[in-house]
Amino acid sequence: MTPDDKEFARTCLEKKWLTIEQVEEIRRTSEEKKIAFREVAVAYGVVRERPGADPSAPVWPYALAGTLAVFAVGAIISAVATLAAMSRDEIDNAKARAAMKEPPRDPSAGAATAEQSRAELLLRHARESIRFVELNGSSIPEHERLTRLEEALVGVERYLAVHPESATVLCDRARARDLLGRLPDALADYERAMQMEPQLARDIGPRVRLIRETLGK
Repeated sequence: MTPDDKEFARTCLEKKWLTIEQVEEIRRTSEEKKIAFREVAVAYGVVRERPGADPSAPVWPYALAGTLAVFAVGAIISAVATLAAMSRDEIDNAKARAAMKEPPRDPSAGAATAEQSRAELLLRHARESIRFVELNGSSIPEHERLTRLEEALVGVERYLAVHPESATVLCDRARARDLLGRLPDALADYERAMQMEPQLARDIGPRVRLIRETLGK
């Protein structure tokens, strides 16, 4: 492509006249046929070129707008005709049926979803920090290690505030507390997690026994 072609293609992308796929297709055709990029774009009907108009202006928005306008007018006419044909009782009955099918709106649903997403994001970061410390604990500065673990605890506890009965997340908190040297708190989390899901004992049982021995329990 010539510098002018490259500049034109870049302009088309920046102004969203063409997609990346369209630019690539036009570029291939331009190189195969030895025709300027702009000429191929015009030939494809993707951009237009006429006196007094921006030669780079895309054609498809006008065609799309016209199509949408036709459908909109048709939809309005159809809706008016349908309503005109219905009696007042039929309209009231239709509204009642629609109201019965529509589930009640819970104003707190949106906030709960946002809180859930936030909690999941914090948990993911917390697990990454805990794993990082487990793998690199001896090679990172002490203040960085402690900061990562404290931040991980905040993220884990934020998630537990939403899902307090998650045994696997209790294990995450136990790991963070264990790495911070808070063995009694870590042991409590490990034991509660095993009570909730006994199969976890296979993975965390050895560490639990070691902590018990260290604490003299």
